[in-house]
Amino acid sequence: MFIKHMSICNLFAYYGKVEVDFNAISATKNIYVIFGDNGYGKTSFIRCAKLLFLGTGLLKEGNLVPETIRRFHSGNIKIPSYFIKGWGDWQGILNTQAKAEGARDFYIRVDGVLEDKKSFCLQRSWTIGVTQEVCENLFVSIGERDYKDEEAQDVINEILPPDFVEFFFFDGEELEIISQNINKQFQNKVMTFLGITPLEQILKQAKNLTFYFKDTLREDQTTQGAYTKKNKDLESEEEYIQTLNHAIEVCYDEYKEFDEYYLHKDREINQFTREQNENTQKLLDEQEKIQKDINEKQSSLKELLADVVFVGNLDLVRQVQKKMEDIENRANKNDLDALKRLLPDIAEVFRKELQNKAWCEEILSFLPQVHQKLSNKHFENSPIPQELFLSIKKYIEKTSRSTLASTLLELSKLQKQLKELKEAISENTNNDKDTQTKVAELEKEKEEFKKQRDDCNAKLSEYRAQKTESEQKIQTLQKEIQLLEQKICTERIQTKLDLIEAITQVITNYKEKLLNHQREALEKLTLEKYKILMPNDNLARIEINQDFTMVFKNKYDEPIYQSNQSKGQNQVLATAILWALSELSSYDIPLIIDTPLGRLDKDVRQRIILEYYKNSQFKQIIVLPTSAEMGKEELVSIEDGLSGLYQINNADDRRHATIVPTTIAEITQNKGQ
Repeated sequence: MFIKHMSICNLFAYYGKVEVDFNAISATKNIYVIFGDNGYGKTSFIRCAKLLFLGTGLLKEGNLVPETIRRFHSGNIKIPSYFIKGWGDWQGILNTQAKAEGARDFYIRVDGVLEDKKSFCLQRSWTIGVTQEVCENLFVSIGERDYKDEEAQDVINEILPPDFVEFFFFDGEELEIISQNINKQFQNKVMTFLGITPLEQILKQAKNLTFYFKDTLREDQTTQGAYTKKNKDLESEEEYIQTLNHAIEVCYDEYKEFDEYYLHKDREINQFTREQNENTQKLLDEQEKIQKDINEKQSSLKELLADVVFVGNLDLVRQVQKKMEDIENRANKNDLDALKRLLPDIAEVFRKELQNKAWCEEILSFLPQVHQKLSNKHFENSPIPQELFLSIKKYIEKTSRSTLASTLLELSKLQKQLKELKEAISENTNNDKDTQTKVAELEKEKEEFKKQRDDCNAKLSEYRAQKTESEQKIQTLQKEIQLLEQKICTERIQTKLDLIEAITQVITNYKEKLLNHQREALEKLTLEKYKILMPNDNLARIEINQDFTMVFKNKYDEPIYQSNQSKGQNQVLATAILWALSELSSYDIPLIIDTPLGRLDKDVRQRIILEYYKNSQFKQIIVLPTSAEMGKEELVSIEDGLSGLYQINNADDRRHATIVPTTIAEITQNKGQ
């Protein structure tokens, strides 16, 4: 297969119709390099190629998303419609910008030539109806024949079996997964890839022939009829078990989906109610604070009102103030204060100068009274007693600075705020009614999801009970068939059965030899390719066991554990495995690989580019590196094998990827090399 042209329309990072032409220049030029920064659309390109061959499971009712496609997202979304349109943090396969704009075209298409020189066209598309229902369509054209949907999928599976897709289209992260998963789960894929599975199918046919001869060559017609019926019943029950298993899986997935919907609605209701209650409580707390401030202001207002009568008579206040000023002005207050400060010094002079100690003591005892008598002299014939003078003075000063007006103003503002708060609380109460209506609607939706979830759970219980009953029937039928076989084993039938058994044994032995041969060949080729890529590594031997687990050993025959190897070593190992498998297989499929060289040093990168890409048997290799993985030096080294060079551009929103032809000069200039 050779891909001449690829079109991607409104899938993943690609907005609108993006087209790439892969021109076949010569048989020796097989490498096509598509540069792109991280997040620009390289992974989207690989995923589109996988989607083209595998689809999303919508072509046949009841199908699930293929496992390889499901790995696009860690959420393991199995239901096709959710996978296509998005679910949770998975945005789906459709370009979000195009979907938001109501675009109608979502597809991936390739045109090219098959190994027999016949032209081909593969196109897989998705549409969203007015009811948001998703449809998937597949079109395949080979030569002059056209195929659609399920028939087209069968044709694609012949070109590239589903299990092989990840061997030809992969990214650097998948290389690690492949290197760490050559185990029993991987065995069937490798056996099919190496041509072992056809022998398994022959053995299965031999087993069917055994049933056929036992069923058709019976001398005892009564036993033959019963035997035939029991085998048909057994076959029907086994098919019924498979149907039940599929129904249980689908129903369980639906149960989990509806349970998630139910829990989501419950969380939404709780959050909605909590936010409304918090808002109401905040308003009530603020109302309580303002009411408290009002009470405090009203209390202080009572005290201020007691001064109103006196302060209101301004003439009386002025007369009292003038009288008190006259009393204070009768003597110089500064002189009295100076006398008070000098009294200790005067006393000291008297002690030193007076010789008569008795006079001295009498004078000293009188000195403290001098200041008091002079002060009292101001209040002789005064209408205001001395002991009330200071109190009246302070009272006048206090009342002159009365805060009654400001208090009344503040009280008015607080009452206005209180009124506004009450209106807000009233409005919030009305909003509570809207909230209750919204909550009621959410509760209704929640109950609907609960009903659907419970219905799924009831179906699950019913299916499981039916499965248990069917398994018991199968056990009973197998015992009955075994008894009937013992009754009808004639010489002629036995001869045929012996022949089939002999053929089965021959094929089984051949299968085991072929399996051992292919396993040994895979061991040898994998080690050979690994040594080409990393000649100085300590890996000296590879052993592949019957269950296809790989054992790695050094030159001292000591085990090498993958967990102790670097990610770069594991990546090279996976590359060597894929290289070896491709040489052992007979499939002519392009290799498309995204960002394979990120963790490798310069020498290993150079060997992969020159030995694996340039000199491999692949007729077409499409590599999607960053400029950090493949620079000017690497490009120049494969220039004689380079058939096309392209650049992925994208907008800041990473939703408008385009692919344009470029040159080595432009790539190195853009990247500052």
